[in-house]
Amino acid sequence: MKVVFACSAHVGHLNPTLPVVKALVSLGHEVHYICFETMRAKIESAGAKFHSCEDIQPELYARRSLAPGGIGACNAIMGELGLDTSSVLSMLMTLNLSLEKELPGTLRFFKDIRPDVVVYDPLVFCRYAAHGAAVMGIPAVGLLTLAGPGAMRLHTPAVLHPLTIADIDYAVREFTPHAEATARINDKHSMQLRPGILFPDGYMDSCRGNTIIVTTSEDLQDPMTPELSAAYTQDGARFEYVGPLLALASQEILQDKHAGYAEAKRVLALAEQAEGSWMRRVRQILHQWGLLDPPGPQAGPGVRAQYFDLVKAAAQRQEQAWLASPAQREALTRGAGVGCTALEHSIAGASLPQVRAWARLRLQGAFSCDEADVARPCPFCGQ
Repeated sequence: MKVVFACSAHVGHLNPTLPVVKALVSLGHEVHYICFETMRAKIESAGAKFHSCEDIQPELYARRSLAPGGIGACNAIMGELGLDTSSVLSMLMTLNLSLEKELPGTLRFFKDIRPDVVVYDPLVFCRYAAHGAAVMGIPAVGLLTLAGPGAMRLHTPAVLHPLTIADIDYAVREFTPHAEATARINDKHSMQLRPGILFPDGYMDSCRGNTIIVTTSEDLQDPMTPELSAAYTQDGARFEYVGPLLALASQEILQDKHAGYAEAKRVLALAEQAEGSWMRRVRQILHQWGLLDPPGPQAGPGVRAQYFDLVKAAAQRQEQAWLASPAQREALTRGAGVGCTALEHSIAGASLPQVRAWARLRLQGAFSCDEADVARPCPFCGQ
């Protein structure tokens, strides 16, 4: 069997695919992987043949520079249209303009490779894989690393507060370049892309008609709203909750399993520093990963103070909820990544409140490297 994987360079999404790649390769299947050059070594070490997005999709990348953080050339597209390149809303408004330029190369690649199945990340940066497979009639399987399809409602839209998902959908559908690109894609490829995005309640159009593997157990998922569940049922999306996709611990992790203590203490100390230092670090990390749009200097000290108060309050609420949840605490205790550092957890996609809760639990002795002869897999990054 010939399998093509496609994922962004966000390690929290990519890492869980690698045990599946290794398993397929060990069974004698031919595995190809589309991603960015920064992930070549990791992908090739899993046994897959690496293919660069930049090479496969020249219509998008030939004259545009890559944005930091593994999000492709969306910043360049936003800049060409005069949009704010630091805004998540701008990114959503240009998704179908990027998709229009991603599809030609993707379709050429699929015609050349002729895969039996495509495995992809259903989030916004790999929509080309799901839609390209649909155009070609290739079976496709999503691999969702959020806490279920209901989690999207609290993912990208949440960082655009006070906008609602309906507000975001309206802004996207009313953006003329997006609407025109959507119409061209639908006409050329006989597709049925909707004019907006993420509506209702975090709906992902890349799930349409496919089976989606979810790396969260069903009892720990973020529940779907009735509207979202109905939309997925109508579109034939099926969700299989398999829990974490875990790789065997490496000798390197076993040898370095105590390093997490020092990192946990460092993160905890950082969290307990003077509020200004901590919030500057929060802002730096969140902005680096595109998780929110902090107000600029022109906003004035009053607006900026309100912003920091909101971030602080949200972080405290999230951390309290994380620590108070018996299911989450049990999951942390049972599946703690004894070989991983708190920094690795944060890079892998765990929220800062989750990392801080993880550090506190670890220092409180909820789990310990000393108790394990082998490293247990990390509940955040799957390694």
